[in-house]
Amino acid sequence: MDSKVHEFNPSRLIGNILANNGSEERVALLILNYSLEKLDYKIFKRLWDNCKIRLCADGAGNRLFKYGDLNNCLERNLPTAIVGDLDSLNEESHDYYSGKV
Repeated sequence: MDSKVHEFNPSRLIGNILANNGSEERVALLILNYSLEKLDYKIFKRLWDNCKIRLCADGAGNRLFKYGDLNNCLERNLPTAIVGDLDSLNEESHDYYSGKV
């Protein structure tokens, strides 16, 4: 039995979705509470820039805050919203995003 390996490259997917000039298709980026630290900033920026809606699910606000701090892009990458009961959002992230999101 042959096993096949499939590589998922979200930056290519986003590029293909938005290749139609003038398309009104709205693409959303949903960030979950999972480490972003190993994600190459060029890929992240392309995903971010090609999405019209950018959401953090609860504790993902902490992940985005930390990633933004590490890559010197906090102000540039403000999410559209942080959703959830916010029990996982730490005080530093909450204070930073309050009034901005």
